[in-house]
Parts: sequence; C-alpha cells; structure tokens
Amino acid sequence: SGINAEYGGLLQTIVSEMVKKQESLTKEINSVAETVKKSVDETKSGIVSVKEAVSSAEKTYAGVVGKGSSVSAVKETIKEFDEEKEKSSAIVLSGLVVPKYVTGEDEETAADIDRLSEKEQDTRVRDLAREVVRHLANKSDHSSMNTDDLGFEFLGKIKDKKAPLVRIDLGSGRLAQSFIRYGPSLKSSNFNDLQNVYVRKDMTFKERMRMRELAKTLQEKIREFPDQYLVIRDDKVTSVGKRRVQSGNSVGGDGENS
Repeated sequence: SGINAEYGGLLQTIVSEMVKKQESLTKEINSVAETVKKSVDETKSGIVSVKEAVSSAEKTYAGVVGKGSSVSAVKETIKEFDEEKEKSSAIVLSGLVVPKYVTGEDEETAADIDRLSEKEQDTRVRDLAREVVRHLANKSDHSSMNTDDLGFEFLGKIKDKKAPLVRIDLGSGRLAQSFIRYGPSLKSSNFNDLQNVYVRKDMTFKERMRMRELAKTLQEKIREFPDQYLVIRDDKVTSVGKRRVQSGNSVGGDGENS
C-alpha cells in the first residue's frame, strides 16, 4: 500500500503539471488569436480609411474641375497640366530653310542645294537653328549659353528646301519666354536666312486647336474689316491700328504690324 501511495502521489503531480502546461498553452493560443483578430480589425479599418480618403479626394478634385466631373476628367486635367509644364521650357521655330553657303564671292544655287543628300540638308538646317538660338541668347543676355548640347527635334521632313517646324527644349521656362520675347529681333538680323524665322511657344494639343480657331477668326475679321490691322494677341483677335490708302492706291498703315 505504501508503494501504491507513492505512485499515486507521483501520478497526481504529473497530472497537475500537465494541467498547468495546458492552461499556459491555452492562454498563449488565446493571446495569439486576440493579436491576430486585432491586426485584422486594424487592417479592415485601414482599408475603410483609405477608401474614405480616396472618395474624399475624388470629390475634392471633382469640385476643382467642375460639377459632375469624373475621376477620368480629373486625370485628364492632371495630364494637361503635366503637358503644359513639359512644353513651357521649349520653343518652336518656323520659317527655317536649307541655307546656301557662300565660298568667296560664289554663292550656291538652288541646283547645288538639290544635289545635297538628305543628311547634309538636315545638318545645315540644324546649324541654322543653332544660329537662331545664339542670336536670341545674345539678345537676352545669355551669350554664355552652350548650344552644343541642345536637342533639335524636327516635327516633319525637309521638303523643297524648306524645313518643318523645329522644336528646341531649352530646359528653362524663363529662358523660353525670354527667347520668345526677343523673337522679332530676328527680322533685323544681318543673316537673310534668319529674317523669316519665327519663334513661338511649344503648344499643347488643346492650345494648337485654339490657335487654329483664332487663325480662322482672324481671316474672317480681315475680310470683314479690311481697313484694320488685325492680329492675334492675348488669346483673341484685336485691332492694332487703321490702314490708310496712300498714293498709287497702295495700302499702308499707321498701326503696329504683326
């Protein structure tokens, strides 16, 4: 009976230890489960907050763009803003031609230009465009500007010795505005090939469509008011003076000419 009592006490101790371990394990399991549940609840709450933030942002943007605007309209507005920002640092040249070179007293003829390869004509136009940039840099107090690293993008192909529009990214919106402001000074250049070159801003698609509308309106107004000097200024057609009939029935003007 003494042996049975000894074994009984040992068994009770073992069972008691097992129960304690079981309780400890259960507590750990419950603690882990509670942590997981809390994490899941926080995640759900976070998702709801994100959805609410997105919804709020959409409403805010829609309010800026206009009543009834959709997310796609907001995206389009942002896209237009990015395009305007990108193009603000660039200028576009028109009126460039393949220049004739002069050797001594001999100037090249049209036939000489025709015999040039496409690559040679391309190089000459790029050199002329670079000369335009140098002229504008000097006029706008940027004479130290390095023109060798500039990229000249042809918006078309050379045809009949006439170059397409040439886009130049100057890397600075302020510099682009300055070059556009001094663009008219090309008319008084000592180089004939520069005198018919025009400088304008690099326009977005929306701006180009608007300019086409204005050009059409300008032609209509010129026919309607033949006695007026009409130009496009500040996004509208405006008169800058009256024409006057001079001797010999020629038409002149005392206003500003575009």
